[in-house]
Amino acid sequence: MAWFALLHGAWGVPEEWRAVAESLRALGHHAIAVDIPVHEPSCTLERCAETVVRATAGVDGPVIVVGHSAGGHVASLIPSLRPVHHVVYLAAFVPEPGKVFLVRRDGEPLASACVGDFALAAPAFRALIRERGDGTCELDVHRLAAFLAGDRAADLLVPMLRTLLRPNALALFEQTFPLGALPATSSTYLLTASDPVLPPSSQRIFARRLGVDPIEIPGADHGVHMKRPRLVASWLDRIARGTA
Repeated sequence: MAWFALLHGAWGVPEEWRAVAESLRALGHHAIAVDIPVHEPSCTLERCAETVVRATAGVDGPVIVVGHSAGGHVASLIPSLRPVHHVVYLAAFVPEPGKVFLVRRDGEPLASACVGDFALAAPAFRALIRERGDGTCELDVHRLAAFLAGDRAADLLVPMLRTLLRPNALALFEQTFPLGALPATSSTYLLTASDPVLPPSSQRIFARRLGVDPIEIPGADHGVHMKRPRLVASWLDRIARGTA
């Protein structure tokens, strides 16, 4: 039995992990999907990490932290704050210590910024991001649905996306990663091999940054934890048991 802390990424909500958490419990584990306050304009990586620590305060012993997408930055902070057995990066950005995720000139659109790890996301996806003028940014839901499912199926996807997306603080993108090194805790990188948001070539860069060989999930895209939760739970179970 293991304790899992499941972390969503930018624009995300804990609900996206619900089915994975249920599948992990069916396998005999404990799991909590943490509600990280990415929607608050003044949010920082440190505050995100503190939220995870508070959410797992009742866990006696190390946890396995799972970070999806931009949640990889938060996941990388947790071992410095509480006991962690393992960190799992699912189609995740792995921070470069001392570097900023997104660098841009004054007035430059987000989609045009090409310095930092933000540029490793697919250009067509970055073009879907728009600023709200209040220190946050959001994804254009209709265009995102067409990007993910094609024009014909977009209308069917929009209602679901509206429940799974919220604004994200720009400060989280423009903050320097606060640690001087990645955690020494053991880690696994789960690579989504059919990902239109974070291309596999970019994910391999992040796996190399960790010094690990990625585990490729064939046919999986960026939302694999929502579309194929039992598959993701089975990989997490194998990681917990040391058989992955």
